[in-house]
Formats: sequence, structure tokens, C-alpha cells
Amino acid sequence: MPDFLTEAYVIWFVVGFGLALAELAAPGFILVFFGLGCWATSLATALFDLSLSAQIAIFLVASVLSLVLLRRFFMRVFTGTTGGTGGDEGLRDPVDLGRTVLVTRSVTPNMPGEIKYRGTFWRAVSNEEIPEGSSAVITETFPDDRTTFKINIPPKGE
Repeated sequence: MPDFLTEAYVIWFVVGFGLALAELAAPGFILVFFGLGCWATSLATALFDLSLSAQIAIFLVASVLSLVLLRRFFMRVFTGTTGGTGGDEGLRDPVDLGRTVLVTRSVTPNMPGEIKYRGTFWRAVSNEEIPEGSSAVITETFPDDRTTFKINIPPKGE
């Protein structure tokens, strides 16, 4: 194995890349900011000879700062607005209620599942069992959790 692969700055960069990739699989838009913290630490470690405790401190500070300062901006950029009424709320418009969605991972009362809505995958909860591949209707949104929708099986005839 080449020696440079064991350098601290390379390890921080690779971990940051892994976190950025993991963001694609995990809803919530949080992991990418820890990836940014890793990349900031990688840069600082490449430029300066830093102890492990200094590296961890830079990682924590950079991660929290990027999360606090950039998350709202990135949420607006990547989720956009709908119908001109969304503003900062993005997908949390009243028009979401009653929309039909595709269940991509089964939902049970005890276990959240996943839906596909507007070309993106979202966490879904329900008081009833809804199998994968079924259609469902959004019945509730959660203001404090922008990544989850409550869904139900649509009434017969829809």
C-alpha cells in the first residue's frame, strides 16, 4: 500500500467522501455537513502539522458551523419551492396533502417505510400496513420533521 494512503489528510478526505455518499441513502440532509467538516480537517491537516485532538476540534467546529450556516441555504437549493407559495418551507405546502404516492418500502404501524414523491424518496409512517408497490395518499406532514410524511391507503374508487 502506498505511504500517502495512511496520511491523516487522506483519511479525513476519504471519510468525508464516504459521508457525502452516505447522504444519498439517508434522508435528512445532515451527513453532508459532517463530510464538509472532514474536508476542512483534511485541508488543515495537509497544510499544518496538527495533533489528533486539534484535528478532532477542527472537525467538530467545521461540521457544526457548516450545519448551522449552510443547511437552510442548501435545503432551499436542493428542495426548491412549489407553486410559488413554498418559501422556506419547500415541500411542506398544503398541496402535499391528498397527493398520491408510490410506496417503495413497506410501511407498518411499528416500522417506518419509504415513499417516492416528486422524484425523491421520503420516510413514511402510517397507522396501517401498506405493502411495497402500493399507492398511498399523504394525510399529514410534520412541521418539525421535513423528511417524513404520514400516509394511508386511498379510499376505494380513487
